[in-house]
Amino acid sequence: MQQNKADWDALKTILQQSRDLRNLYLNSHGVGGNLLGGDYDNESHTGAVLSPAGASLSTLDVANALATVGPPEGWLSYRYVFLDACDSAAGHFPEVFLGAVPKGTCDDGAFKLPDGSFKQRPCCFMGWKKWILSTSSDRDPNTGIWTPKYVCKGYLDFRTQFFEEVKAGENFKTAIAAAKQYANKPRNIEHLDRIWKKWDKYLVVRGDWFLTAFSYCDKTECQ
Repeated sequence: MQQNKADWDALKTILQQSRDLRNLYLNSHGVGGNLLGGDYDNESHTGAVLSPAGASLSTLDVANALATVGPPEGWLSYRYVFLDACDSAAGHFPEVFLGAVPKGTCDDGAFKLPDGSFKQRPCCFMGWKKWILSTSSDRDPNTGIWTPKYVCKGYLDFRTQFFEEVKAGENFKTAIAAAKQYANKPRNIEHLDRIWKKWDKYLVVRGDWFLTAFSYCDKTECQ
């Protein structure tokens, strides 16, 4: 997880200068359409993130780096992006990273013209539309204020198994289904099971989820 301004500045430089990096997994905090570094404010007990100035990434930062506002030009848009952060799918990160990505899931046919040629490389976005990682069991019954203290085991299992499936060559749709099944296995920690079953509904997938880690990595496949 990127924690300080230097980390985020380095990421912005990579986004702007790299023309070969077309896949991105990022784990961070997120709120209101921005990705943040920092730690939870455990003293105020508000659940807020103490983020150093400049330790963030906005949709405008990405748009400026990739020039994907409007019709994508060249191959600056990404093939696959998983923003593993709270609220990462609530704003416009899918569009600024991927360009004209469909609202829901599809296959590569959604990226083709009537003559069968590609108008854009098939791409896929994954993110969360709510808060993740925290548990409602930390809520103060008197004030209603809560502070995240530990990570849900179901979430960790989902993330681990998802990447294992992708490494094995499964497409994203199959990998997600297998990871969810693995994450929902019975555990002895009942309240964590319950929390994960709620978060299970918060995953957002947009674009071609039949992609694998190896498909359409070369732009010549779409020309």
